[in-house]
Amino acid sequence: MRSLFGMLLMGMVLALSVGCGKKDPTSSGGNSAVATPEGAYVITGMEMKGEKMPAELFSKSDESERTIKFSGDKLTSTKRKKEETITVKYDTTKSPPHITTIESKPDGKTETMYGIYKIDGDTLTICARDNGSGEADRPQEFKTSKDSEAMIMILARKK
Repeated sequence: MRSLFGMLLMGMVLALSVGCGKKDPTSSGGNSAVATPEGAYVITGMEMKGEKMPAELFSKSDESERTIKFSGDKLTSTKRKKEETITVKYDTTKSPPHITTIESKPDGKTETMYGIYKIDGDTLTICARDNGSGEADRPQEFKTSKDSEAMIMILARKK
């Protein structure tokens, strides 16, 4: 799936290139009071195929290309100095909470990525499946393996 989320991941790999609530969503038991990401975050780490990407990939790349802004139902990122916005939906009644991104393509088609997330202080962790074909492909835990299509992104709230 070539959603913006997936493209961000690929862009980071190839280019080397939330005022949230106080509750920890992993301890809320599916409570609707779980926080959703809000504000700007910077990608500080990734994991794919069970392997963490080297930290220097992130520390040496342009921070503006690693920044993701969450505002309501929109997710905005910058690629090649151009801002791109996609729709993001949350289901905080699930445990862990669900995040779904929906990207409208120029040809009128949409691409959807299914994931889970958790917020711990100023750290946002998202685990999503890059090539998911539906709700059944949503990751159930924050884990990747050699055979998995899941990826994990670690983001730090931008101060």
